[in-house]
Amino acid sequence: MKLSSLITLEGGFYFPDLGIGDTFEARAAYLRELGCDMIEIWGQGLDGAVPRVKKVLKETGLEISAVCSGFRGSLLHADREKREMAMSDMNRLLTLGAELGAVGMIMVPIFKHMPQIADLLPYKSAQQLQMEVLCDALACLNAHAESVNCKVLIEPVNRYETHLINRVEQAVDVCRIVGGKGLGVIADTYHMNIEEKDIGATIRRFGDFIEHVHLVDSNRFLPGQGHTDFAPIFAALKAINYKNSYSFECFVDGEQATAMKDCVDFINNLRN
Repeated sequence: MKLSSLITLEGGFYFPDLGIGDTFEARAAYLRELGCDMIEIWGQGLDGAVPRVKKVLKETGLEISAVCSGFRGSLLHADREKREMAMSDMNRLLTLGAELGAVGMIMVPIFKHMPQIADLLPYKSAQQLQMEVLCDALACLNAHAESVNCKVLIEPVNRYETHLINRVEQAVDVCRIVGGKGLGVIADTYHMNIEEKDIGATIRRFGDFIEHVHLVDSNRFLPGQGHTDFAPIFAALKAINYKNSYSFECFVDGEQATAMKDCVDFINNLRN
C-alpha cells in the first residue's frame, strides 16, 4: 500500500491543497519529502499539463495514484449538453490518467445541488431513470476505460450530499450491472463513517472492487484529527491484500505543516 495525497495544478478545489508551496512543483516536492509515495491530482487543468506533470514525477520519484474528478457537468444532469460534456471530459481524463499511470478517475454520479432528470411517475421515478441513464453512460465509459487501462472509480457519497449512491455496496451493484473491467469503487472513510455499519467489514466484503481509498476522519479533517478508529480499517485492507494507494482528501485542523507531519506519522504507525 502506498501513501498518496491530494494535489492540484493551480488550486481552486473544494478541499485545500495538502501540499505546501506556491507552485505545483513545490507542493509535489513537499509531499515527497513528507513521505508520500504518490499524488492524487485534481483533473481540472490537466489537459495540456501532462508534460509538466511527468517532469515533476521524474524529478521527485512520485507516481500518480488517481485523477480526482475535474470534469464539467454531470452524467445525470437535467441538461443533455451538460451530460454530453461530462462524458467527453471523462473520456479525456481517462486517457490522460492512463498516460500518467493512474489506476483510475474518480467520479460522483451526481450531487444534490445539481439539476436532475425529471420524475416521470407513474412510468418511472427520478431515481429509477437516473440509475438507468447512469448505467448506460458507464457502459460507454467502461469501453474506453478498458481500452486505455484506466478505470472509472465510482465514489459513494453520504446521504446529505447525494441521494443516489451512498454505500460501497450500491456502487458495487452498479459495477456488476454494467459489467466489464473498466469500473471500480473508491472507498472514502468519511462517507463510510456516515453510511456503513462497519467500515472494516465492508472493505473485507467488497475488496475485489476497491481500487482506491480516501483516508478522512469522522469530521472530514486529516486522519487522527477526529474519532474514527483507523486500526480495523488498515487491518481490513491488509486482509484483502490491498495493493493500491490510500490518499488524503480532506480539510486540515491547525497549522498545516505540523498537522500533515503528525498525520503521516499516525498513518505510518498503522500501516507498518
